[in-house]
Amino acid sequence: YRSPLGKDVETWKWSLDPRVVLFEYKFGFILRKRQYELTKELEGAAHRGHSRCNQMIMGAGKTTVIGPLLAMMLSGARPEGPIGEHSSGRLVIQCVPAALLAMSIGVMRSTFSTVISKDVLTLKFKRGDTDDAAAEALQLKIASAQVDKSIICTTPGPAASTVFVGCDHL
Repeated sequence: YRSPLGKDVETWKWSLDPRVVLFEYKFGFILRKRQYELTKELEGAAHRGHSRCNQMIMGAGKTTVIGPLLAMMLSGARPEGPIGEHSSGRLVIQCVPAALLAMSIGVMRSTFSTVISKDVLTLKFKRGDTDDAAAEALQLKIASAQVDKSIICTTPGPAASTVFVGCDHL
């Protein structure tokens, strides 16, 4: 089970994470072993401040299982160490190919519409269409999404444009 300090507590030969139980109950299925392991690996890497990339075959549950479960686990969680002491929590951004954006948004909205409620936002942004006021407004919206524990869905283009505009305003 998960202790109040956020650590898995081993009981005999199994452990239980209530977040996973809630997720399984809400959707009416049990996670495959590899889905659970991958989610825990990605969560652990995020808490340690490491980036991580994994590959899964089509139909293995990236969009419908891993993405929503990981978003639930990470949104609002504070990073470990001194950075976490002054943080509003993690900002969760799901970046998907354009062909999957509508589906991903739909899955996230259905996941976080009841029981566990979170706003699911869409980031649409072009680097060339902005001035200083628009860049500041975008920065405020992203910061408020982090504080509100919202989830942002986007495609690679707007994600990269946001980073470039942020660098331009350093």
